[in-house]
Amino acid sequence: MSTNETHDHGDVLKLPVPANYTSGDPVVVGRMPGVLETDRDSDGNAIVKMRGVFDLSVEGTDAVGNTAIAIGDPVFWQVGDTPVLSADESGELFGHATEIVLTSATTTIKVRVARTGDARAPGEVPLLSIGTGELAADAIDGDKIADDAVDSEHLVAASVDNEHLADDAVDSDEIADGAVDPVHLAGGFSKVTLADGTAAAADVTIAGMVVGDELVSVLSYTTKASIASVDERTSEYVVGAGVLTKAGGTDESAPNQLVVTWNDLT
Repeated sequence: MSTNETHDHGDVLKLPVPANYTSGDPVVVGRMPGVLETDRDSDGNAIVKMRGVFDLSVEGTDAVGNTAIAIGDPVFWQVGDTPVLSADESGELFGHATEIVLTSATTTIKVRVARTGDARAPGEVPLLSIGTGELAADAIDGDKIADDAVDSEHLVAASVDNEHLADDAVDSDEIADGAVDPVHLAGGFSKVTLADGTAAAADVTIAGMVVGDELVSVLSYTTKASIASVDERTSEYVVGAGVLTKAGGTDESAPNQLVVTWNDLT
């Protein structure tokens, strides 16, 4: 044995730990995970054991939301969280679950403290750990992104707008069938419907219209057979289920020609 060896295994050490930590609390000091054997002392230190399996409180959440934790899944430590252990990869790797945690549940399970070699695979980074401030301009381009690597589940709402799209960045070849519908358009599909005018208190049938769609305008052409004038009648109508509802208003039954412009938002 060398004369300068201070610890046989080095898995129990006196280390600085966060304020108010007590015996039994999980901690990660630098990249060294462990569990406190003693309360934090007045100098800010505690005895930390960095090997073994411990009963610890773990929450079934990650950086995105609620998630289940299976046996063998990594568990991460995030100072300030309650509890400090979860599936949130933005924290430091603490260990691995040897029992399950249900989605969104907080459960005391046996956790094996991570050892050398348990770290993330080469090239793997914690979820959400790299922000735009850490990326040089043009650091990521199409050549560095695998096919299907980015989908709608991995985009923050409103993160892609006209300023973030190069000219001709998106063409018809890159849009899957059915990918663009009213739900994914800020103003929905704009539609124009021709309809015959009705009596003063009679509704106007508009195929496909439902409550929640948006009426833009109603123009009345007098008369349908020989147009002599055009009048704006939008205020007389309300969007209904398959109809424009008209409680009163103008008698358009000459018949006049109605041109209805509306946004399909549904």
